[in-house]
Parts: sequence; structure tokens; C-alpha cells
Amino acid sequence: RTMPQGDYQLESSIGRVVGGQREAVIATHTWLMVAEQSRLAKAQPGEFLYGLDTGVPVGDARWLDWVDFLGADITRGLGAQDPEEMGKALDEYDRRGLKGYSFIDPPWDADPTALTRKIQEAASKAEALAGRFKGRIKYWELGNEPDLPFFYPGPIERYADGYAAIARAIKRGDPDTVVMNGGLCFAGPEADRRARKFIEIVP
Repeated sequence: RTMPQGDYQLESSIGRVVGGQREAVIATHTWLMVAEQSRLAKAQPGEFLYGLDTGVPVGDARWLDWVDFLGADITRGLGAQDPEEMGKALDEYDRRGLKGYSFIDPPWDADPTALTRKIQEAASKAEALAGRFKGRIKYWELGNEPDLPFFYPGPIERYADGYAAIARAIKRGDPDTVVMNGGLCFAGPEADRRARKFIEIVP
């Protein structure tokens, strides 16, 4: 799909919810120009995949139009959500020539017993999803920048426990998948310490 020639304004914002109301913290406005309508080629087998993180629900047609327009090959739009919705999204991705990868947050709970139970539940769900979509979801990412306590508030060792359990479960469901830890950012002394500790202990 192409967008008509002309100028467009892209608006994005980062916010927080306070008392049930969303407050914008950072907002940006970017002007874009569509000068021609040539469709960008998708990556061929063995070539680098250009990816985008849409940050929107799976299968959102408006954002998939945008991802498609920007020439992306793969998008982070899939989560560990309702299997029926994921199936519909994958059908739409296939129609557009896009690949999707799934994102699962390893759980955290200060209660060790509750944490063990939550990890087991997440692993069981991940294994079922990987088996159901075997051959259709190649890549899985577990968490986002877990070295930042903002994203994973528990000790990095507990993230590593959850990561290992869920990764093994996904591999049981589909041995041909690629399972990745959440990207590490090393931002600041504490994140740097946590990131290095994770690299040291990850199975």
C-alpha cells in the first residue's frame, strides 16, 4: 500500500497515568514529505531485516499501513495475547509480506512462591503459543531493557530465572525459534551493574 504524495505531520507522545488520567510528558511533532510512491522492497532471504516497534495492539490496520509504508520487514507488534487475535494478526502480516515477533515480559513478584508460580504460568502459556504458531513466529523477545529497574523492578537474577524458564518452554514448543533477552541499555551505574551481572549468569 502507498500513501498519496504530499506532506504529513507525525505526532507522538510519552505519558503517564496519574489518578486515572493520562498526562503527556514528552510530545513530538515531525513533518514528513511523500515525494514519490515507489514501494520499498522487502528483504530477501538472508538479508538484514529492517524492523519497527509499533507499540500498538496486534493487527491495528492503521499502524500496519504505516509500518508497511516505511518498508519494514518485521515488527514487534505481537505479544503473548489471545491466540485467536494473534492468528488473525499473523494472517494480516502474511498478506502484507511482514514478519512479526512476539514479546513476553518475564514476571516479577516479591513473594518467592508467587514468583515461581507466575514464571511457571508464563512458561506454560509461551510453550502453548510457540507450539500453536510453530513455523510462523520465528523470533521471541523476553522483556525490555531489564537492566533498568523501571522495566524489571526485581533483582536481575530473578529476571534471568524467568528468562531461562520461558526460553526453554518456547524451544519445547518450537525448537526452530530464536529467543532473545530484552535489549540491555547499560544506562547509568545500576543498569550497568545489572546488565553485566545478567551477561555473567545467563544460561
